[in-house]
Amino acid sequence: MPLVPAKKSWTTGLFDCAAEPSGESFCLYACFCTVCAYGRNVELMEPGELVFFGGNCAAACCSYYLVNLFTGCPCMLHMLARGYIREKYNIPGDSFEDILITWCCIPCALCQEHRELIIRGHKPGGTCTSPKLMKKTTQQCTSATTQRSS
Repeated sequence: MPLVPAKKSWTTGLFDCAAEPSGESFCLYACFCTVCAYGRNVELMEPGELVFFGGNCAAACCSYYLVNLFTGCPCMLHMLARGYIREKYNIPGDSFEDILITWCCIPCALCQEHRELIIRGHKPGGTCTSPKLMKKTTQQCTSATTQRSS
């Protein structure tokens, strides 16, 4: 049975690391290859003000690695990506909470964010396939085609 996105909250808990849809495999991935797990999450996000290199896994991995290498604190970058998810889906919380979670519980945060993005229909490249967005996009494409035909 598919999970239904929660309204104004995280669909799964912070410590539900092995929960579906990503399961144990992404949990292990986040523990042993944090840089790559961060990159996979950012690949699912749209580019924007809060997400550096949204939709691009390789660039996100490199930025996370370099921030970690030069500052030792990649949680600053990760905090922005987590904040993006919170703001996009009106999930309560603040930047202080985000930085604490991304500093103290990096693999747990990555797993929770990955599950949330998958449940809400995000796909690689920063596209979202939620039914509401697809309907709106289809209407825009249809009206644009109609205008060009006239």
